[in-house]
Amino acid sequence: MRLSSVKLAPLCLAGVLAASPAEAAVISWSNAGAGDWFDSTNWSLSVPGSTDDVFINNGGDATADSSSGFYPGSGTLADTNDLNIGYRDNSSPLPPYGTGSLQLNDVGLAVGGDLRIGVTDAPVFIFPQGDSNGLLTTNGGANNDGDVTVGGAASIGEFIDGIADGTATGDAAIAGDFTGMDAGGLIVGRTESLGDADGSLTVGGDVSGFTSLQIGVTGLDSEGNAAGVMDVGGSLSRSTTGGFLSVGTMAGNGVADGSLTVGNGVFGFNSIGVASGTADPDATGSSTGVLTVLGGGVHSGGDGFGFDVGSLNANGSVLGFADITGDVDGYSIVEIGNARGSATETGSASGDVSITGNLTGLDMGALRIGRTESLGDADGLLSVSGDVSGFTSLQIGVTGLDSNGNAAGVMDVGGSLSRSTTGGFLSVGTMAGNGVANASLTVGNGLNGFSSIGVGSGTADPDAMGSSTGVLTVLGGGVHSGGDGFGFDVGSLNANGSVTGVASITGDVDGYGIVEVGNARGSATQTGSAQGDVSITGNLTGLDTGALRIGRTESLGDADGTLSVSGDVSGFTSMQIGVTGLDSNGNASGVMDVVGSLSRSTTGGFLSVGTAAGNGVSVGSLTVGDGIFSFNTIGVGSGTADPDATGSGGGVLTVLGGGVHSNGNGFSFDVGSTNAAPTTIGVASITGGITGYDLIEVGNVRGATSTGDATGYLTVSDGPVMASAMRVGVSESGIGVGTGTVNLDHTLVSLDDALTLGAGATLSFDVDGTNRGVDYAAIDAAAAMLDGDLEVDFSFDPAPSVYDLIVSDSVGGILGDFDNVYIFGLAASVMYSYGVEVANIGGFDVDVFRLRIFGMDGGEVPLPGAALFFLSGLGGFAGFRRLRKPARRALA
Repeated sequence: MRLSSVKLAPLCLAGVLAASPAEAAVISWSNAGAGDWFDSTNWSLSVPGSTDDVFINNGGDATADSSSGFYPGSGTLADTNDLNIGYRDNSSPLPPYGTGSLQLNDVGLAVGGDLRIGVTDAPVFIFPQGDSNGLLTTNGGANNDGDVTVGGAASIGEFIDGIADGTATGDAAIAGDFTGMDAGGLIVGRTESLGDADGSLTVGGDVSGFTSLQIGVTGLDSEGNAAGVMDVGGSLSRSTTGGFLSVGTMAGNGVADGSLTVGNGVFGFNSIGVASGTADPDATGSSTGVLTVLGGGVHSGGDGFGFDVGSLNANGSVLGFADITGDVDGYSIVEIGNARGSATETGSASGDVSITGNLTGLDMGALRIGRTESLGDADGLLSVSGDVSGFTSLQIGVTGLDSNGNAAGVMDVGGSLSRSTTGGFLSVGTMAGNGVANASLTVGNGLNGFSSIGVGSGTADPDAMGSSTGVLTVLGGGVHSGGDGFGFDVGSLNANGSVTGVASITGDVDGYGIVEVGNARGSATQTGSAQGDVSITGNLTGLDTGALRIGRTESLGDADGTLSVSGDVSGFTSMQIGVTGLDSNGNASGVMDVVGSLSRSTTGGFLSVGTAAGNGVSVGSLTVGDGIFSFNTIGVGSGTADPDATGSGGGVLTVLGGGVHSNGNGFSFDVGSTNAAPTTIGVASITGGITGYDLIEVGNVRGATSTGDATGYLTVSDGPVMASAMRVGVSESGIGVGTGTVNLDHTLVSLDDALTLGAGATLSFDVDGTNRGVDYAAIDAAAAMLDGDLEVDFSFDPAPSVYDLIVSDSVGGILGDFDNVYIFGLAASVMYSYGVEVANIGGFDVDVFRLRIFGMDGGEVPLPGAALFFLSGLGGFAGFRRLRKPARRALA
């Protein structure tokens, strides 16, 4: 029986649609009380048919019941052309105005034209106000599930027009399906004028076939308020893709309040807006919208344009919520809590979306959460339990160009976040306006395919005065550009405001040409400060095309950057940590900790730690666990770029193992040197040796006119040092003071050219045994110029022995002398001597700076192993040429 009733409805509607409007008769309910729909005495003419326009406006209550004695028979529908229940127009100025109800029990309703329930449309005369009230109720039974079909548009609680205010109230409770014929829209609570609208629709089954849906909407230039509630037990869909769905949309000056609950999915709508204000930029009203999808998700079914929750481009305010179980897909643009429009509009926007499923775009538009382009504030929240993909760009908590509002955005993704193709950008807490941007992004299983990522950054407008804070957390899967990514930027800007960026990433980060953390970019006149903090549990790998910069300033602003990597760092042409740029006046601080190795893929480039080229203070620290490789130039606490710079630099380099190796023709390894006015201090502690550099400089003042002081400390242990030359504590100008200390432990230093020690030099050797270059540190150099202080520290009580601390390659190869020599760790009774001797080493007479340890009784010292063979058979100390310093006791 139910199947036959379902089939009759489209047949009846087909006949209605074939009829011309001129054929429609007007039939009104004439019973002021309750009566039977199928009793002709209750009507002005007769029982309505499919070609009749029907009005129930007189306060009466009509009932169509299959158990009635007037019921024509099984499967019969209540048929009309237009059906108006509680419809108020100019013809009903007196009580009971436009009021009426219709109840159908086990009888279906087929409306061939438009369905109006609680509608006011009285633009000429209305008194005393524009109230209307309509009620439709259907109940299912054996003959019919309580279905309603409509050939045209359906309006439930709509205030269209009226010269006075009032309320249009419509209420429909449909037990079965509510079906349109793709010929009109469905409205539940909409006002277009002074009056208020209040609509309610409950459908037990599916809703389909309406070109558009509006629930709780204020129209253009309207002053009234609108409230709409719609509950759908089944699915909500269009027969063909297109049209729009609006829930709590504001285009007027009143309050719009809409709520939609769907049990089994929303399908086929090209555009969905929940608590949005999009039509009139001059509107000043407010709206609240709630969308709840209990299952089945939301699907455009094709090339959907936009899914919008809590966004506007007007002067009012909007608040939108969406809770969706199931996937959301097929929309090119998704906007949540965005204040759009010009910089003069004051509207505020708030949106909150929760998706239990995946969110998938069309690879042709943006995902924006909490973005402002105006004076208004924006607040967006998105939570997705699955994956997010298919958007060309993502913006979370962003202030746009010339905007003055604040923006806040939060996005949580349980799965992965990706682009289908490589490119586009991801912005988290980016500032390009004058307000405050605040954002957080958490991703469970990797971030992939974005060419540019900015977290807590300010990049677009150098005149922007705002601030931003961004937090990126990747719980697993890392961050990968998937190709030639441009930049990964955390806490950097080129404006006048301030930014703070924090990123905590589990997994590798790779595929970016440039990585910047806590950098103040721009011209020397900009005042913006930048702070960035990045922690990577994995490797960081660049593309061998750009730089890694941590805490660098180019402006008046301060820069503060921190990077921690549990694995290896490689693939960057240069690295700068705590650096002030040319002509800058800000301060810079940078810290980088690498548990693994730090390297370039090819030899070249530079590594700067605490380098000063501006007028501010630079402080840098770098700790590496397993070696530094292939950098052509390394500077730690140095000032090298601008001879007119007046700032200071301080750098600390710690290599816990693996040493430092250029792997080619490295130019220089510089600790605490300057060639300008800056005062510099550098500290480097290297385990594993230093090789491949032409020049090692420690605490030197370069340049004949340099006024800055330079202080450098270099400690090398457990590995060789191989270079062309080493300079320590030298001042070329005589104006600035150069102070350099080199401490050697279990190390042999091999210099192809000269060792030059200035007046500010301290050379320190640790002695743990008698095996040269292994148990005790030593230097081999073509030539040596001695000055400053020498310190020798014994860790044991030695037997009488000889220690060749410095060996040249010729007689006369050692010039100058130490100002002071300090021997530590010897018992008070041990005698010793030191000085330059001529010794035969490898068959050649050469200058050696030698320390001799005598027995407690001053007994003779055995020859060093290197000379024992060559001096056998010669008596006494045949090679003992001179002692420049008398023997002295170890200092207490």
